[in-house]
Amino acid sequence: MPQRKNQAGWQPPSNFKLRKGQQQVINLLSNSQSAPRKNGQLIAELPTGYGKTLVVCASYALLRAAGTVNRMLIIVPSGEQFASYLSEIESDMADLGAPASGALKAVSALSLKAHRTNQAEIFVTTVQSLSVNADVITDLLATGRWLVAADEFHRYAKDNSWGQSIQQLNSVFTVAVSATPDRTDKGEKAIAGKPDVQVTLKEAVEEGAIRPVVVCASEYAVDITFKNETTPRRLSTAELAKELMESGADISAQEVKKDLRYYSKYLHKTISDAHGKLQQLNFEEDGQHKMLVFAFGVKHAKSICEQFNDLAGEKVADWIGVQSSVTKDDGTSETVGRAEAENEKVLSQFKRGKFSVLVQVKKATEGFNDVRCSVLLFLNLTGETVLLKQMIGRGLRRNYAVEPSTGRRATKDKCWIFVSNDHPGLDYMKRLEDDMAGSENEEHNTREVHRDPTNEPIYGLPEFYIVDAEYSSEELYYPFGEGKERISEKDAVQKTRATVPALATASDDEIKAQIRKAFGMEPKPVSTTERINAVRKKIVDAARLLASNVVRVRASRCAGTFPKSLLGDTIRAIHARWLKGNPSLSHDNMTVEELIGKYEWIRGLNNGMKEAFDPYQFMASEAPWLLL
Repeated sequence: MPQRKNQAGWQPPSNFKLRKGQQQVINLLSNSQSAPRKNGQLIAELPTGYGKTLVVCASYALLRAAGTVNRMLIIVPSGEQFASYLSEIESDMADLGAPASGALKAVSALSLKAHRTNQAEIFVTTVQSLSVNADVITDLLATGRWLVAADEFHRYAKDNSWGQSIQQLNSVFTVAVSATPDRTDKGEKAIAGKPDVQVTLKEAVEEGAIRPVVVCASEYAVDITFKNETTPRRLSTAELAKELMESGADISAQEVKKDLRYYSKYLHKTISDAHGKLQQLNFEEDGQHKMLVFAFGVKHAKSICEQFNDLAGEKVADWIGVQSSVTKDDGTSETVGRAEAENEKVLSQFKRGKFSVLVQVKKATEGFNDVRCSVLLFLNLTGETVLLKQMIGRGLRRNYAVEPSTGRRATKDKCWIFVSNDHPGLDYMKRLEDDMAGSENEEHNTREVHRDPTNEPIYGLPEFYIVDAEYSSEELYYPFGEGKERISEKDAVQKTRATVPALATASDDEIKAQIRKAFGMEPKPVSTTERINAVRKKIVDAARLLASNVVRVRASRCAGTFPKSLLGDTIRAIHARWLKGNPSLSHDNMTVEELIGKYEWIRGLNNGMKEAFDPYQFMASEAPWLLL
């Protein structure tokens, strides 16, 4: 059959910067005498966020140019990865200077025709579809020289139906990639062998490819009743596990069978700590941070959502969970979890930024990617397993809107892990933090503060920054990125001067001209009304963060718990105190300058707590009304 003509000796474009592990793959496949080329197989262990997709694309581009292959079948374990490959791989190949004729679903009415007529050369399938539609895939691979690329190949055991389907494929070369190549059950994999390329988490952090982690452990418990009980009792997650778990039983099912009810009148430190950190991060980079929470049961997930929504005073959290039917002791059945369509809807809303906290039960642990998930909260019972490592991987992808890529370890863009003190995976998380840590004093201090705090850590408020209007009553902004983040012209000039060597000594006007040329647009003026509304929002957020810090300090004196009404009471006290000192003003009649004054007053209180050796004593002496 006629085949697509390939360029000889493909190499990535000179302006395309490869990471060390990616370059190792290219070097091995470029050498016809290397072990992978001779064996027809390459295995790469690459951390989540390191760029496994690029490795798959580059492998195909190089082997296609060498005449070894002319088609590729990509196998993935999840629907999300399937959709991601289909929508992005053609542009990824083009970016590498190796465009493909097309990419399609492997199992479709069109795939075989497109393959035979050279209208497509890359085909994608889930492993589930592969095992169910083996005949269709066999027909597809009957002609052509195929590269089979298996993503997260540790999922495919040698002796199960998935693994057997993969072993029967007619291919001339196999590329297998995974962040965690070992199986939890230690069983044999369908694609066997030691990694030819292996990048450790520490190496990936040092390259700036993934985030370093900071682990914050504190107290967590739940207030619950079981069937026929009327008075709630307080249990740690470990204690609750003993009450719920029968040998291998599903906890969501056990919650139903035992008629478990959660009570959220009192909130615990682990939740308030994570909530406070998310507030602080979004205060500094608005909309760039989200939280992923791992719950151990569906009812538990619903309870956590209620608590976060109460803390925020609005809907900021929703949940997803695998649906199943549970038969109760009386013979009746009850459905737990959500249908797949509902899970996908919630997941889509989370990705679009409709809310910032996603609580999951047996979902969003592998193949789920959102670079804004920088805060992870572990309230489940998963110990040191492949699954736990995959969960942590959800927070390791870099967000370059928070900190640009420099080829070195990130100092600002971090993964914040919050976890209960009795979590079975805590020791692993601490070892991971130590292993990924650098030698910088900042890293060392961060670990000390959050792991073994002598005082309650106080989340800080940044200096006010929507104030430097270049023109009377207006400030200029550039709409930037998919989310149309607004970057001020002043900030754009500073960032350009710091990151573009050729413009390091250029004047502001020269840089502005270059920026406008690059953006192809003029910056947008922001009206006085918009600025006032933006300042008001910052005051609301600042008051909530100060209140959150106050409540957490007070909770540390009360076994780490506090009534959820305390946060709202504290916010109202902050605003009331301001009005008492400024009786002629109200939130609705203040100018921008007066609003900024209120913000700085809130920030001064917060800074006083942050800088004090004992924040509680600071409040008692300087702002006793916060303790009423």
